[in-house]
Amino acid sequence: MAAVGDFTGDLIPDVVSAGPGSVFILPGRGDGEFDPAVGATPTGDQDTSVAAADFNGDGKVDAVTSEWEAGTVRLVLGNGNGTLTNAGAYAVGASPADVVVGGFNGDGRPDVAAAIDFSNTVSVLLNDGKWMTKTYVGPTGGNWSTASNWSPVGVPGSADSVGIAGKSVNLSASVSIGGLTLTGGTKLNLNDKQLALDYTGASPIGSWNGSIYTGITGMIQSGRNGGAWNGNGIVTSSASGKFTTLDIAEIAGDVVVKFTYGGDANLDGKITIDDYVKIDTGVAAGRTGWINGDFNYDGNVSIDDYLVIDQNIRTQGPPFGSAAGVQSNLAAASSFSRPALVWSETKLGDDEFVSDELLV
Repeated sequence: MAAVGDFTGDLIPDVVSAGPGSVFILPGRGDGEFDPAVGATPTGDQDTSVAAADFNGDGKVDAVTSEWEAGTVRLVLGNGNGTLTNAGAYAVGASPADVVVGGFNGDGRPDVAAAIDFSNTVSVLLNDGKWMTKTYVGPTGGNWSTASNWSPVGVPGSADSVGIAGKSVNLSASVSIGGLTLTGGTKLNLNDKQLALDYTGASPIGSWNGSIYTGITGMIQSGRNGGAWNGNGIVTSSASGKFTTLDIAEIAGDVVVKFTYGGDANLDGKITIDDYVKIDTGVAAGRTGWINGDFNYDGNVSIDDYLVIDQNIRTQGPPFGSAAGVQSNLAAASSFSRPALVWSETKLGDDEFVSDELLV
């Protein structure tokens, strides 16, 4: 498995080769022979093929490999000196056997097609021009705000597209970035902080596809893991049952993930009639997503979500983001007693109706 490209910047063709768990460069000498392999970069799985192109438009040749067991295509960015930087993996389907490069949508950027052996189909990854500018290289359990944990060195800013592969990273302050890719069992722990994605182009918030959420919402659903918050993806170690959680919405052109009350549909830090309007509209229209009332991320706005908002509107403390601070909100869960939820039955003529009114 090999492809050709000038990975060392000396205008002499080199060879990039992929093997079990790594990809490396054989620098060309220009006389038909090659120097010993350099730039061996670990990949996540059994590589079955490799292709080369300048995917991020920086004038340096990059490579993609197909990873059979993981069902992914992995991108490694060339640094122009024979070394490579792992830039994450993209799901394409079970057992990708081969990858090729081409301009499939005519926008001038190289795209990738993968032949999927398991289903006898072809998956196409369209290059949208958004590439990771910050890669986490620190230890697992490290702090997002430590500059040396990133390559290139420096804490990511609002224009950076961030990639984290196979590490646990903790947020100690709210952040704004341009994009986020989590691969290989990554856990991004927001604690009680906020993550904003100041994106361009299509929204990365994701949607319900019939079985799971995609995009950033999918990262939260995966990390939430039924409420245990121990899955891979975006997690919080500050959640308190259904009382506090991570919420997500589009706000002023950004995708915002915020630690707040369960039931805070509009992410304003408190539960009000506005949130009830959101969930009532969501259930009537058959919508999904947090902002429409899917507070448990199961793809369905139901009585379970009403139970969350009904309980928390009675036990909430000061608004999140107010001067009272997070600890006051967490203390409210134990300092307030909630009245019993009673379901009343009302008869109108021969028909029966069940009301969701909270009787106090």
